[in-house]
Amino acid sequence: MLEGLNHFRYVYHYTSIETLFAILERYRKDKIKESLVFRATNIYRLNDHKEMEAGYDLVKSFLCEYEKEGIPEVYWLYEISNNKENERKCKEDYIVGNVDYLVGPGIVPYTISFSARRDYLPMWSLYGKTGKGVCLKFDVYDIIDNQEEGMIGFVTYNTKSGMRYMKDVIPQMYDWYMNEYKNKTDELTIENKLKELATICLSISPYVKYKDYQYEKEFRLTYNKDYGIRDFNSKPFRLAFRQPISNIPAYHEILISANSLKEIIMGPSMDNNMKDIIKRETSLCKLDVRISKSRIPFRI
Repeated sequence: MLEGLNHFRYVYHYTSIETLFAILERYRKDKIKESLVFRATNIYRLNDHKEMEAGYDLVKSFLCEYEKEGIPEVYWLYEISNNKENERKCKEDYIVGNVDYLVGPGIVPYTISFSARRDYLPMWSLYGKTGKGVCLKFDVYDIIDNQEEGMIGFVTYNTKSGMRYMKDVIPQMYDWYMNEYKNKTDELTIENKLKELATICLSISPYVKYKDYQYEKEFRLTYNKDYGIRDFNSKPFRLAFRQPISNIPAYHEILISANSLKEIIMGPSMDNNMKDIIKRETSLCKLDVRISKSRIPFRI
């Protein structure tokens, strides 16, 4: 999922000034592995509850194209969608989070988003507290070199280049799947195929979006948290107003190397006096970070 590394050395996280101060204060007090602590969001609790459904549909379209190119028919997964009942069950389990059909019993993915866009007006409007927040600049390679867990990568969009890239990613997933059933294809029941399809979709979907969002140039860290749920009947998720609502925590803490933080960009609507306050906070943390102000003329 590292498409784009040849084009982008840095990624940016837009957030509130309050969140920044909370991160710095915790770093100053705890110094957890010389890392900054960020909150990753339960993927079933994202602001856009349609994102998971869109990811499922996109990954399936990629799978269909790939299977037609030479995968032995006995391994085909896309074919099960031709049966409406199978498709309904697989998609519902995927969206609602019936974990017995996903990566493993009790597994829930958490994700945190960045952007390759520096000081970018739409990002300030959507994620930077309408210009009153901050934009944190990180070195991608420092993040990758110091990340001990989870998946890392740029989001792929359903463009022609995105389709080409997925043709490199999906074979890796199929190799794992086909090796699992090598010499035991008699075990490839519909139920097992549903499980494999949901597994592949869940693994890839956090990194797939419609091309309408490609202006964000999104980069993500995703971590799978095992809650150890084994009882098939203990549905950890339920649907309400078509949104997956979980009684599992909405957030999970992810550590990002403090050395990867290179710059803090103040929002275009932020008071210039805030620069001294931010500088004092980073100094107390003994972080060598540049403090700058957005160059965008911004009207509230």
